[in-house]
Amino acid sequence: MVSVITISRDGKAHDSPKLGDPQSPALCSCKAVVNDSDNALQCDACENWFHIACVNVSPAAYSAYKTLADQKQFSNWFCPKCLDDKSVDRLPPRCLAALSARIDAIERETSNISRKQDQLVDRMDKLYENLERERRRRNIIVKNLSPVEGKNDRETVSRFVQDHLGVDIGPSSIDLVWRFKTSSATNNGRPPLLGVSFNDLSVRSSILANASTIRNSLNDCVKNVYIGKHLTKQQSQQAYDARQQRNNQQQQQQQSSSVISKNHTNRSSSRARISINNNNNSNNNNNNNNNNNNINNDNNSNDNLNNINNSNNNNLNNNGNNNRNTNNNNNNKKFNSQGNRSSRSSNKY
Repeated sequence: MVSVITISRDGKAHDSPKLGDPQSPALCSCKAVVNDSDNALQCDACENWFHIACVNVSPAAYSAYKTLADQKQFSNWFCPKCLDDKSVDRLPPRCLAALSARIDAIERETSNISRKQDQLVDRMDKLYENLERERRRRNIIVKNLSPVEGKNDRETVSRFVQDHLGVDIGPSSIDLVWRFKTSSATNNGRPPLLGVSFNDLSVRSSILANASTIRNSLNDCVKNVYIGKHLTKQQSQQAYDARQQRNNQQQQQQQSSSVISKNHTNRSSSRARISINNNNNSNNNNNNNNNNNNINNDNNSNDNLNNINNSNNNNLNNNGNNNRNTNNNNNNKKFNSQGNRSSRSSNKY
């Protein structure tokens, strides 16, 4: 018989009562007493004991329940009556709850292990990076330095440095010279990258300090040679990111300068247009004033013409009056003359 570990309503685990206890006899649905030697299961709902044959539980399933009970793992089993009764409060399967708890514990432990592993990996990466930097502390790299026929790379590097950098390299200053086996350079028609390791760090420092003078050479073959530090992968990435950041800042500054220049040009154009409009308005006002003056002058001319006409009319009137007066005077004179002649004739007679 399996003594299944059960959980009470208060959440505490306890063993089912032992069979054979006179105070709690166990009876199967077949009304027979369930003995310790019987293959029986206890229902978690009604807590009654049942022979596995009476409830159609296979020996394999019973063996699984027995294994869980021996390992003190929670398990749930309901008799057919309790399974059909919907009012029975079925607790979550205890075996699944226990398994879920174990999985959660394993996940927490796995998470801790993963975190520790990540920390160890980061530490290993830092140690490896420091080791590589220490190994490359004595090295330089030389790009685009073609081999010289009849000379090894050690002699080629020494001669180039002495001729173009003015740094004298002693016979024991160089420890090792090698060519990197990379396809990127050879596929582009360039000589493989050259590495040089020095015994004397002062020689290396002098070479790096004067390396920038190569750019001022008039010889293109010499000008294309690059001498720099032997950087690690992390240092190369950091240098690349720094160059990208500088380029982005320069582009932003150029764009800002272009926008400022454009705005200045637009403001200048606006001021020029405003000045032109003001000049046009001034010219229009002057033209209007001139037109008004011309109109006034024309009116004055008309007034003058009217005055002239009036004067002419007055002259004409005066002339007419004068003529009439003259005629009257002449007529009077004629009459007077005739009168005088008549008087003289009368006197004669």
